[in-house]
Amino acid sequence: MTIDPDEIRQNILNRKYPRNGNRAPLPESISQEAFRGPDGRTLQDALAISEGSLRSVRPPEGTGAKEQQTFHAEVNDAEKRDYLKWAQETGRFIPEDEFNRHWEEGGKRGESEHDVYYDAASMRWFKRNALNFDDGSISSYLERLAIQRALFPDLAPRLEGFTEYRGEVQPVISQPDAVGEGATEAEIGDHLRGLGFQEVFEPGEGMSKAHSLAEEAGLNPPPLEPPRRIGWLNKDGVWVEDVHEENAVNSPNGNVNVFDPVAYIVERRKLNLKRAEPNVAPETE
Repeated sequence: MTIDPDEIRQNILNRKYPRNGNRAPLPESISQEAFRGPDGRTLQDALAISEGSLRSVRPPEGTGAKEQQTFHAEVNDAEKRDYLKWAQETGRFIPEDEFNRHWEEGGKRGESEHDVYYDAASMRWFKRNALNFDDGSISSYLERLAIQRALFPDLAPRLEGFTEYRGEVQPVISQPDAVGEGATEAEIGDHLRGLGFQEVFEPGEGMSKAHSLAEEAGLNPPPLEPPRRIGWLNKDGVWVEDVHEENAVNSPNGNVNVFDPVAYIVERRKLNLKRAEPNVAPETE
């Protein structure tokens, strides 16, 4: 399948910030697996808070880009306020200096998205998320955790609570240590296809047509580069990207586990999906 990456992003935003204040629920295939056990129920309770945050913000009267951005920012600010209050009331607030102490003792590990430290006693990785993959949306990040819990249960993340860092409310999670040998791209692909996912590529019709015209004219154009895969999609509208050899392992029980995928829910029926071009791996039903 092929699709314009901008269409995927806009679909995600439209679902995340509906003007009517009613966000589509998680697919049952995700929620049933993600919300099992005490850790799952905590995540479920946390996600429910965001529905009130969304409804507390008056939707914009217009549809311009500036008005939409303002609406998104106001929803995100409402979530931060409500999640901070929830964390303080339920004992899930983590003081900034407490997390920083562990993080600094561990060598200030991390990347652009997470500050990370390892706790040897629990054999878990603790992560403070900067929300820079999720447009500042806490609930978008929590939905991502739910998808991870459902698809890769061996490395199921646990919501520990919320902290403040440099004046920003940020979620803190933990995950088990990723035990196993690194997984190859082929093994990752086989595992995702086994879970019902199909590869989605960026369209390249224009380049393909130009290439064909050049060949018909008797020219010898250079070979086309392989199309760029932008993600994976299943029938329930679960969209997964950023899965690769650097963040996946083959676990001892035979599963491929991805420990930091970027995942969202999209409204598949609103996507303009197309059959793949001849030089793209065909979709499978």
